Amino acid sequence: MGENLLAIKHGKIGDGYSMASNNCAERTVLLTAFEPFAGDEINPSWEAAHPLNGWRCCNARIQVAKLPCVFGRAVAEMEAAINLYQPSLIIGTGLARDIDDFRLERVAVNIIDATIPDNIGQQPRDQHITQDGAAAYFSSLPLRKIEAALQSDQIPVSISYSAGTYVGNHVFYALMRHLERLGNLDKVPAGFIHLPYLPQQAALMSHRPPSMALEMMIRGLGTTIRTCLKCI
Repeated sequence: MGENLLAIKHGKIGDGYSMASNNCAERTVLLTAFEPFAGDEINPSWEAAHPLNGWRCCNARIQVAKLPCVFGRAVAEMEAAINLYQPSLIIGTGLARDIDDFRLERVAVNIIDATIPDNIGQQPRDQHITQDGAAAYFSSLPLRKIEAALQSDQIPVSISYSAGTYVGNHVFYALMRHLERLGNLDKVPAGFIHLPYLPQQAALMSHRPPSMALEMMIRGLGTTIRTCLKCI
């Protein structure tokens, strides 16, 4: 077991994390991840996110929500989680194939173009997410500060200018649009991060895609959350 998973077992995951509540004014962080899709048995985003559920950092409690890899349904469940938890910070995560680092997504575009079906067989192509919405929304997370913090922790990271056109981009776009409708677009930092395969997944694939250890993913999400909270 890696040192980060040992830290989770013993009640903390790095500086500033614990299971103890600081006071009644505690904020909430919503961290979303996806179920497996495209025949995979696991999704790295969920494997990395769910150990953080219930943890506290910088006077905030982390709530983790698992989203279905299904167009429409994922957005509905994400919006329901926002309405339930009323978070002060929202970070979505998902798997991107053939990447080798934390991919900090800068922009969500108003396009769905699924090259593979979702988990109930839907495969919309060349469609707008919404006909009357903005062409794109930008992440409101402090991306450069996250990048610097992850680099300081020796975690591979880059800023991406394309979140794709699959369910992850759909959720990212809908997240920002939902906050805009609530009047919170400039009040609640939000964005999306793509993660690589886990090594045990990559080892089973003939083309041997890049991967990242689970311990590093968990540590990276912790660093990301802590960095964002310090900016609020």
